[in-house]
Amino acid sequence: MMIALAAIQRATDARLSEHISPRLLFRGNTPRLQVCLEPVNLLGALWLQFALAVDLLKRFMKCARCGSPFEISRAVRTGNGRMPNFAALAVESPIIEAGSSKPTACAPPGCLSMKSPAS
Repeated sequence: MMIALAAIQRATDARLSEHISPRLLFRGNTPRLQVCLEPVNLLGALWLQFALAVDLLKRFMKCARCGSPFEISRAVRTGNGRMPNFAALAVESPIIEAGSSKPTACAPPGCLSMKSPAS
């Protein structure tokens, strides 16, 4: 496990040093400074997002319908922590698109696929 984490750390650290600019900036309109990690480009933003996901121990799952990953929320307000089966929800509660008489499946947040599940 440590060997894999060390490889991830080396690769990510190299990309962060290449695409992220650390800055010391004023915090709002106050006489206080804060460290900011500022992406130089879009690739830097992606590497920073990945590094923060690793640091914050974020968990992801794949959508059962389209395979797109989505973050599993740890917020108390989202429920009991169990992930619903979105494919099953789609069968239980179809959505009718405008101009169509056929129901389409509902999808998890962030899912770009609105096709009906395969029968």
